[in-house]
Amino acid sequence: MLSPHEFATLMLVREMPDRDDLNPADLDALLEYQLVAPEKLTSGCRYLNLTDQGYLFLSAAAGSTKSTVALVVTHSTELQAASRGSCASGFHESNVDRD
Repeated sequence: MLSPHEFATLMLVREMPDRDDLNPADLDALLEYQLVAPEKLTSGCRYLNLTDQGYLFLSAAAGSTKSTVALVVTHSTELQAASRGSCASGFHESNVDRD
């Protein structure tokens, strides 16, 4: 079970995958539970993204009935949108080094 801080971190990653001010211990827990994963875009920028399990977890917590297919499409769309932007900050690679 996630702590309140880990749950909040998961929501922050969903909203802003390029945040660099997240608690490393919370990120480690989310990585261990496979709810987030580091992504390296073709531009070289690195972001944290929710895995399908992360989306399902948040959907279940919100009482949503979205299907897995809809969640995967959402994830793909967000990743494409992120790849069009610049990597203004990105997250610190020292926080998440699991490639």
